[in-house]
Amino acid sequence: ILLRDASILSADGSSELLQADTARVSLDVSELILSWQIKGDLFTVDGAQLDIRRDNSGEIFILGIPVSDIKPRGEALLADIRLSDGRVVFRDEMDGGVTWVFQDAEVDLSGSNRELRLDVSLTPPDELAQKVTGWASGTVNEAGLYSAWRMFAWFDGLQFSKLPRVPGLQALPDLAGRADMRVWLDVDGGELVRVSTEAEARGVALA
Repeated sequence: ILLRDASILSADGSSELLQADTARVSLDVSELILSWQIKGDLFTVDGAQLDIRRDNSGEIFILGIPVSDIKPRGEALLADIRLSDGRVVFRDEMDGGVTWVFQDAEVDLSGSNRELRLDVSLTPPDELAQKVTGWASGTVNEAGLYSAWRMFAWFDGLQFSKLPRVPGLQALPDLAGRADMRVWLDVDGGELVRVSTEAEARGVALA
C-alpha cells in the first residue's frame, strides 16, 4: 500500500507527528491467509523529518513525546517501522543549547513485547563528522518499563574542534584533527553503568 504526501497523526488524531513524501505499508500475507487477520510487516516513511529535543532537565522528547512515556509495544500491529531518506533535527536545550540537523537519515525500529531495537545511519553537519551509524537495544524490566539499554555509535571523521559545541563538553581543550571513533554505552535504570571508547586519530594538535 503506497500513500503520497502522507501525514501521520497522533493516536488520538489531535496533532500531526510527521509529514512524508511517501508512506508504504507491507502486509503480512500469511496472517491474512491463515488467521484472517490484517497485520503489517513493514511500515516505511520516506522523506520525513524526525524531531528530537532534550530539555534543560535532560528529558528527551521524540516527536514531542517524552521517552520515559514510551511503553513496550506488546502485540504490535507493525513488526518493523522504518524512516528512509529523511532528516533528523536534534535540539539540545542544556547548557545554552545547540541544534544539529542530520541528513540522509535511515532509522529502523523493530522488536517485540520484551525488547526494542533502534538502528540508525545519519549524515551529520560536515563540521561535526562525516557519518554517524549506530544502534540501541532496550529490554523490559519487571515493572514493564524499558530499563536496561545497550548502545553503540560509530563516528566517521569526527572533528575535535567542534566537540566543545556539544552541551557538557565545553571544557574540552581546543584541539585540531579528526578521528574515527567507536563508543559503547550501557544504561540501567536511567544510570550510566559503562562507557567504552576506541578511536583512531589523525592530525591531532592543540589549536
